[in-house]
Amino acid sequence: AYSLFAIPEQDKWTVIINKQTDRWGAYTYDESKDVVRVSVPVKPLTTVVEALAITFTPNASGANLIIGWDKTSVEVPVTIK
Repeated sequence: AYSLFAIPEQDKWTVIINKQTDRWGAYTYDESKDVVRVSVPVKPLTTVVEALAITFTPNASGANLIIGWDKTSVEVPVTIK
């Protein structure tokens, strides 16, 4: 199990997967437990996503983690080894 964190900015988000699962929120976030931290560009949406949505879509090497909210989306490629 992992935790998922995001640091949203205007033109990019930093998406973090972290090993610490026994916390609520980011109040005691421990960067040393990060598995991966990646910066991805924001993709504007033409329609509004009312509630935070997290989905996976298949690609040639694994999947894309897609996070959408309001009129913003980010896509994180995930490679399966």
